[in-house]
Amino acid sequence: MTKNMINKIIRTKQALRQALWSLSRDKEIEEITVSELCRQANINRTTFYKYYSVPVDLIIEYVEEICQHALYEITRNHDPKNEHDLYQIMLDTCKFYYNNQEVISMFVQNGKTVLPIMQRIFTNGLSKGLKDHSLASFISGGVSAIILQWGLNGFKQSPEEIADLLTTYTYRLMS
Repeated sequence: MTKNMINKIIRTKQALRQALWSLSRDKEIEEITVSELCRQANINRTTFYKYYSVPVDLIIEYVEEICQHALYEITRNHDPKNEHDLYQIMLDTCKFYYNNQEVISMFVQNGKTVLPIMQRIFTNGLSKGLKDHSLASFISGGVSAIILQWGLNGFKQSPEEIADLLTTYTYRLMS
C-alpha cells in the first residue's frame, strides 16, 4: 500500500470519527444511521462499509487505538517491579482514562466494555516485568475492573487516589 493510500484511509477514518462525534451531540449513537454519518463526513456509503459495519465500530476502533497507544507510552519507560515506576504507570493510566472519559463513557454506554481491551494491554505491559504470565493476567484484570468501576461511578476520586490504591494492591501481589 502506498503512502498516499494510507494517508487517504487515515483522512477518511478521521472524517468519519469527527462526523460521529458531531452527530452524537444531538442523538444516541445507535440512532445514527450510516447515511447520516456518510453525509456528515462527505464520503459515500461504500467507503464506510469498506472499513466498518455499523457506526459504533468507529468507537470500538478508536478506543482500542487510544488505549493501545497510551498504555504503550505509559509502560515503555517504566519498570513495573519498581514501586515508584509502578505508581507512575498507574497514575498515567488513570489520567489517561480521566482525560478521555467522554469517549470511554460513550463506548461503555453502547454496550461495549473497555475491560477486555484494558486487560489485554495491561497484561502485555506487566508481563515484561513479571515471570508469571498468569499473575500479570490476574493483576491486569483487577486493575482494569477498578478503573472501569471508577468510571462507572463518575470518576469521583482523583486519578492520584485511584493510582495510589492500584499501586498498593499491585505491589503487594507482585512482592
